Amino acid sequence: ENVDDNDASPATKTPAAPAQRTTRSFIRCALENNSCYDASNLSELYDCLNMFTLKMRSTNCYDKLTVEMLPAKDEKGKPVPGGVDVKIVAKERNWYKLRVGGGVKQFSGSQGSMFNSSELTIPTVQFESSLNLLNLMGSCESISTSYNVDQGGTANFNFTHFSPLLSANIPTVSSKVDAKYEEVDHSLLRSYREASKGVSWALRSGAANVMERGAFAELEWSLLQRDVLPTLHPTIPYAVDASSAIVGESGPNLKHGIKMSLSTNGGLVDDRFSPTRGVELGISTELAGPPGDVGFIKAQGSGAIHLPLGNLSLHLLTSMGAVKSLSFGGYCLPTTLCSDRFHVGGPLNLRGFKSSGIGPRAPVGPGSDGGDSLGGEFFHTATAMVSGGLGGVGGGVGARLFGFGSAGTLCNLSGITSVNSLVASSRLSLGVGLTAPTPLGRLEATYSKVLRQ
Repeated sequence: ENVDDNDASPATKTPAAPAQRTTRSFIRCALENNSCYDASNLSELYDCLNMFTLKMRSTNCYDKLTVEMLPAKDEKGKPVPGGVDVKIVAKERNWYKLRVGGGVKQFSGSQGSMFNSSELTIPTVQFESSLNLLNLMGSCESISTSYNVDQGGTANFNFTHFSPLLSANIPTVSSKVDAKYEEVDHSLLRSYREASKGVSWALRSGAANVMERGAFAELEWSLLQRDVLPTLHPTIPYAVDASSAIVGESGPNLKHGIKMSLSTNGGLVDDRFSPTRGVELGISTELAGPPGDVGFIKAQGSGAIHLPLGNLSLHLLTSMGAVKSLSFGGYCLPTTLCSDRFHVGGPLNLRGFKSSGIGPRAPVGPGSDGGDSLGGEFFHTATAMVSGGLGGVGGGVGARLFGFGSAGTLCNLSGITSVNSLVASSRLSLGVGLTAPTPLGRLEATYSKVLRQ
């Protein structure tokens, strides 16, 4: 690209030769989107081109992408006073990637350092196959399909189409279309498996996914057919081994919803998985209703402040959420389902308590306290921590020792009578632990003492 400060229009839109599949129009849109044509001096142009390069590399379509600023020359090869030529060199990755083999089953849940799912999962080996197609249309889009089967015969299928939508008139936005079929086994905590199939479409601005550091905003529409399958009795044919509450929710249901999420996603802390300074924020709201037969409005948020104190760091973390059923005049179920309620407890969620270890329970089932975890419609958690780095090998990998105090509760909205009742029902724990950041997330081991069960 040629950028000339003396031109009434700062950029003469003559794109450099694109890579093998990347189109000129896409390069032009990406440059316009990052204000490269509007730069008034070299410093601004450098910043714009740096952002352009980072975003292009984040698409994972290129093995190598470099951008150079050179003295501008006209068609006759003579220098252009005040002008700059921009040379873009890109080496694209192969257009397909096929993988067939084995691996460890991945479970859903946030990978951040603040608030993770309370689900208790045991890693299992599974057969994996996937096909990824990159940049077929020349606009850094990707198409991926995967089919996995675990040791128990549980199959998961996923189809995803991802495309960055770059325009000079809108912020950088990506579009993602998902079609999936999956089964999740909850039997360690509550006596059922859940099979779901459906489609979703999401528009995201900012970081392309949760594993990419940086803030994002996302709007997602989804339509899911879910089927709750109670655990079968091990010895009695055609009988189930589940609480009456779980049996009452068994069978198919249709969830149709819109969800909005905002998160700093590690963009405002020094280390995403073991921060010592900075802030973290995340909020999400979801509305489910017709044409589905599940209706509710759900909101939750989390936040953290990390303050350096000499060789130590102070960490203050909190989260809160609520869900309320909506019947939409009888079109939807009058109560929320177990899968849509909150489940609290476990490492990185409410330290000192077992996974899904607090809140409403059925009298029977495999839960951590002797019964099915039924979930709750309101929760809050708060944790205060002090951490310090380790010397030697431990310090080299970012390991830190910490002490913590945690408080939290999980209940139904009907059980909230006052703020004092919430405080009185909160569970308390104290403990110490060791943590270290890894490429897959935060690794943590703790020892704790429950003060109020």
